[in-house]
Amino acid sequence: MAIAWVIDDDSATCDVICAMLKELGYEARSFNKAREALANYRPGCADVVITDIRMPGIDGLELTRALKKKRPARRDYCADRISLGRGCGGGD
Repeated sequence: MAIAWVIDDDSATCDVICAMLKELGYEARSFNKAREALANYRPGCADVVITDIRMPGIDGLELTRALKKKRPARRDYCADRISLGRGCGGGD
């Protein structure tokens, strides 16, 4: 079973996304702080990471960069990040 991590400072958002992922067959784990997710991350512990962009402290972009540094280089990734929600693509 693939493991998905959801990182968002809004607990309700984490709950909804985790519920959807579980319906799709993923094992889902959520974190409300990027710093906590970063401290728990080890290469291979998550197959998918879904993160909010705007969070207090470490934001989603900084988190993505830090996670990439902690994992070995792989060429089978097709995207570094997919951003969803308000403020991600202009037109707010």
